[in-house]
Amino acid sequence: MLSKKGQITIFIIIGILIVFGFAFFFYIRGLEVEEKFEAARPVIETVPSELNPIVLYTEDCLKTVATNGLVKLGQHGGYINPEEYGDFNFAEPTDSDGIVFSLGSDLKIPYWYYNANQNQETSIRIASMRPELLY
Repeated sequence: MLSKKGQITIFIIIGILIVFGFAFFFYIRGLEVEEKFEAARPVIETVPSELNPIVLYTEDCLKTVATNGLVKLGQHGGYINPEEYGDFNFAEPTDSDGIVFSLGSDLKIPYWYYNANQNQETSIRIASMRPELLY
């Protein structure tokens, strides 16, 4: 009959072998996935030479549109078209839903959190124009 120390040693050795077995399995599986990916890469990256102008035009167009959209989104406080979400008044910026930086300017920024009541009122009603996060 084995002593308790002997039994514990056997269980520890079996546990270590199981951990190494799982590690080896995932290592081999990762190599197989990497080999399949490397085999598919030349097919993905290779474009016939007659299609190169189309690929370059598409990439340039996508980069330009994305850059312009992100700049406009940043300039308008998280909105592409802020005028759809509220009233912007250059003369009374504290009585409107956002701020206009100059007359005739396209630069309008909605307030994310603001007092929705008019300046003459003595109460405060907090409102939010914060854009929702979309996942």
